[in-house]
Amino acid sequence: MRRLFVDVDDTLVIYENLGRDFNAYGVLEGEKWRINVPLYNSIIRFLDEHPKELVVIWSGGGGWYAEKVSKQIFSETAIEKLTFMDKFGKNFALVRKGDIVVDDMAATLDVRVSGASVLGPDEAPKMIDDYLDSIQDEENRV
Repeated sequence: MRRLFVDVDDTLVIYENLGRDFNAYGVLEGEKWRINVPLYNSIIRFLDEHPKELVVIWSGGGGWYAEKVSKQIFSETAIEKLTFMDKFGKNFALVRKGDIVVDDMAATLDVRVSGASVLGPDEAPKMIDDYLDSIQDEENRV
């Protein structure tokens, strides 16, 4: 089973001020933002259909920041199923072949998480949903 790793800024959270180069802590700094609804829906579906699988919300701003932002987005039930981490070098070692990593900086992460599917925030929801559909199809065949 694949696991899911999702970045916060410019991935799960999309900022309205597109001119800003770097959006770390944007939610805390009062930047106008919105939830990436297709990605949110895919995460909820993943949690609902595979509650025992690891789903990580992480950020270069730290695990505490990922959790704080997530609490503004997800229900308490979802929060209990999520894991929050710093998106730093040592934690990249947790990502294994076959996992799904969603990040607005997907091109730069590819080297660090070799063997995982590293996707941008716009393409990830379809890939996650296709993956979940394929599991359902397999289960229906058995």
